[in-house]
Amino acid sequence: MSIYTLGIDIGSTASKCIMLEDGKEIVAKSLIDVGAGTSGPQRAIDEVLAESGKTREDMAFILATGYGRNSLEEFADSQMSELSCHGKGAGFLFPEVRTVIDIGGQDVKVMRVENGVMTNFQMNDKCAAGTGRFLDVMARVLEVDGIADRSFDRGDVKTLKGLIAWERPDLIHTHGCLSGRIAAKGQRVPVVYSRHSAFPVPAKLRYPPGRWVNKLINEHYADRIIAVSPAAAKNLTDGGISEKKITVMMNGVAPVARRPREETDKLRAQWDLREGDFVLGILARLEDYKGHMDILQALADLRKEGRPVKLLIAGVGPYEETLRAETARLGLEDSVRFLGFVSDVAPLLSVLDLQLNASYGTETSSLSILEGMSMGLPAVVSDYGGNPWLVDDGEDGLVFPTRNAAALAKAIARLMDSPQELEQMGRRAVEIYRARFTGEIFAKKIEDVYLNVLKGAQ
Repeated sequence: MSIYTLGIDIGSTASKCIMLEDGKEIVAKSLIDVGAGTSGPQRAIDEVLAESGKTREDMAFILATGYGRNSLEEFADSQMSELSCHGKGAGFLFPEVRTVIDIGGQDVKVMRVENGVMTNFQMNDKCAAGTGRFLDVMARVLEVDGIADRSFDRGDVKTLKGLIAWERPDLIHTHGCLSGRIAAKGQRVPVVYSRHSAFPVPAKLRYPPGRWVNKLINEHYADRIIAVSPAAAKNLTDGGISEKKITVMMNGVAPVARRPREETDKLRAQWDLREGDFVLGILARLEDYKGHMDILQALADLRKEGRPVKLLIAGVGPYEETLRAETARLGLEDSVRFLGFVSDVAPLLSVLDLQLNASYGTETSSLSILEGMSMGLPAVVSDYGGNPWLVDDGEDGLVFPTRNAAALAKAIARLMDSPQELEQMGRRAVEIYRARFTGEIFAKKIEDVYLNVLKGAQ
């Protein structure tokens, strides 16, 4: 009698499902071009079951992997990280392979594999650069194979110079890519460079001679530098770059529509959110400097007070296992949901009562905070980086001292105890968004920079 097993891989941009007979023969398979947070996983499963003529009950074992694996906790028998699955797959198909490179939609991983077991790995910590989605888009738009996840490389400069010479653009806009800036200047094309991060400037760039070199390179290879918040601008000036070279411009986003009640009720049931639960959420990569630990501690404090509060964590990253362990240590398993990568944030934001941002290592102008504001969702944020320029304390949210979990818990409790204030903040969030942070406002400011740079280049 044959044994049938089902494997589901829910990635950030695609959903894959495969059925095996006796662990070897492929019975059916499916690939859907949408991933976590969409109907893609269920569609992939349905296609495989329909093609094979089998049912869920015919499966001896079902395994889910990928960023969205936890969304199938009730359907699958077990979940496994994509890293471990890569190791087992490589060991089964190519026993001699020792290195596996995974260019995914959200990040890039390099794994060391021995006898089918992943023994070590490294992954990039950039938001998008170098990932499958980024490389795929750039390959289609610019007709190149892709650029590695690095700011400068001589080979990249050569490739980009050839591309610029062929395309003959009037202006080049880069986002941290020094290779692009050098290539553009080499072809005498004006350059605009956007600075998105606000990491502490190292001492070697704060003081001569490193400060002089940093100033020379950045000012020579950019006609204008856009800082997406005053925090990013300070980051630049701390490294020696002149204020005269910098335009401060807060990010803008398209509005996100609140989803209807019937849709959010289904999600609340899926995530075991009960009537009366006050729902918090953070949408960010799972990195230590994003402050998830402080949020978990604040949640623990609130639970000790007997408050009915739940936390939804959306995002992926190398800190996930550490956060899961801390959640267990604090006894918060029933209060925290790890959602993985969420491609469509509107349903998630529509479920929340309050959005959180506790960053302490880098933050300039959070897009998820702005998207929440557009639908009237208040936020409680740390006073690090650009957060105080996004949230007006006491107007559309609250600002608490960075790395102060007790202050965060107090701010959340204040809004839980004052639903009228929370509602008023939601109304103000929409007003402030429309006045300062729409996509149209942002696009107009970008256009003004372009026109001024081109005017100066004539």
